[in-house]
Amino acid sequence: MSLSPGSFSPTRMCPTEISASKHCAMLRYRGPGAPSVRSRCQMIVLFMVVKKQVQSRMGGILCAEHHSYIIVCRSRHCNHEMREAYMSKHNFDAGVDGKPGRRVLVIQHVECEPPAVFEDVLVERGIGIDRIELDRGDELPDWRLYDAVIAMGGPMGAVDDDEFPWLAGERKFIEDSVSAGMPYWGVCLGAQLLSASFGAEIYTGETPEVGMNEVSLTAAAESDPVFSRLPASFPVFQWHSDSFVLPEGFARLCESKLYENQVISRGAAYGIQFHVEVTESLAAEWGDIPEYKEALESIHGEGASERVLEELRLNIDGNMKIARNIFSAWLDAFVVR
Repeated sequence: MSLSPGSFSPTRMCPTEISASKHCAMLRYRGPGAPSVRSRCQMIVLFMVVKKQVQSRMGGILCAEHHSYIIVCRSRHCNHEMREAYMSKHNFDAGVDGKPGRRVLVIQHVECEPPAVFEDVLVERGIGIDRIELDRGDELPDWRLYDAVIAMGGPMGAVDDDEFPWLAGERKFIEDSVSAGMPYWGVCLGAQLLSASFGAEIYTGETPEVGMNEVSLTAAAESDPVFSRLPASFPVFQWHSDSFVLPEGFARLCESKLYENQVISRGAAYGIQFHVEVTESLAAEWGDIPEYKEALESIHGEGASERVLEELRLNIDGNMKIARNIFSAWLDAFVVR
């Protein structure tokens, strides 16, 4: 099938090509290096012209968007495998690390809890990111369009469905995607949601873990592709009072004196209770949020924010190294292999 923008020449705007198959049509940047902001804007303008033809001939909808390509698929049933096959057939450019282009879905539950250093690693490796924030009403997309799912933390509990009704849908999303083998990286609330999605009990502990705390690897971690490279014990930044029972079929990789389930895994799915991704500036932002500050001072007393931030400053280099280490290992083992 041939698609042409008519008298509207793509090369006059930026170097692009248009190609199509039975299921998908792609508008792809073909210039040297990564497209500039100007070229990216021009691609979007061109896409709006091409989209009319795609819709009339294919009934197409926007399926995936990246910094160097836009894909329109025949229907909402076009899945991940169709997209991958199409990209492979058309010799889709390799990413920054030499692997085929990859894209991950980042689920945030509140604006102030982003992937932080984990996101830095994704950007450095040329892995595309789609971000949704469920607390502001964003909808969960089709997980089959992605190569991995990353779910971050938040102030709500994993089963607080009465106050946050979208949690039930998120747990189902996690259960379906992880059961199908989707790589999953859940942090704090993201780890608790992973556990709850597979029937584990969520509970509030007697003593919150906030600040720097020591965690230790278990025997199961010795053969794990992600955590086996870490020392037997190490300090990490924590900010939680909820925890969970180990779900059936999962391995416990890391534990602390207060909470035995600090890291759990099943196949390519990992739940990490602690926050090694948090930078000093992000922790300071948390300390300035009234609800977070009040919770912190109720645990550690007045002035707790300053003390917790000082603890993090003294350990920030170690936490950043651990964050990059384990996240890169997970990407290499399950996402970009």
